[in-house]
Amino acid sequence: MKIDENTQGSVANQEAVRLLRNWLSALFMADWFVCIVGGLYRGLSGTGMLTVVVKSLFFSYAIGIVLIIVAVRYLGRVIGVTKV
Repeated sequence: MKIDENTQGSVANQEAVRLLRNWLSALFMADWFVCIVGGLYRGLSGTGMLTVVVKSLFFSYAIGIVLIIVAVRYLGRVIGVTKV
């Protein structure tokens, strides 16, 4: 039986899920920071900054999920995803 990151409950699966959550959290924090700083620089109002954050989060998560899937699949050992 092959046990890898696709096997539910395996150590590799738990590591992959943990890594995914960490990357998504980092994307979330970085996106908020960049949008708020950019909004302050451009002189946007609070609602304008919130609109930019929401639009940017959608794009960031969509692209981030694709990049994470590619990274885990092709660069797993380099970024620390272990295989059992």
